[in-house]
Amino acid sequence: MTESQPHDINVEKIMADIRQQIALEEDKSADLTSWLAAFQVKLALIDEANQQMQVLPVPQQSGVPIFGWFIDKARSALHGLIVFYTNQMAAKQIRVNREVLAALNQLGQEVARLESYERNRDNK
Repeated sequence: MTESQPHDINVEKIMADIRQQIALEEDKSADLTSWLAAFQVKLALIDEANQQMQVLPVPQQSGVPIFGWFIDKARSALHGLIVFYTNQMAAKQIRVNREVLAALNQLGQEVARLESYERNRDNK
């Protein structure tokens, strides 16, 4: 029969591994927090750009001497019509963008809530 020998337990190595795992978890938490902050800033910038989405009419004068007035009126009317329909499409896009931003905002809040829940669970 062979005699079983006791295994050496290296407490220092085990403690070092535990400390390393704790440091990794703290780094993950800090990374997520900074990611959430950057995410909120990007959402605010997108919302600001979304508010400025509009096409303005820019009339230009014709250089034609005799029929210039007629050309200017026709160009202005056509340009106004194009701007009107472009702004209609932009208004619809703004509504879509608001819904997407609201969903992304909700996603960010949910990630923050889950991260907080996980941190509290790990502390118990």
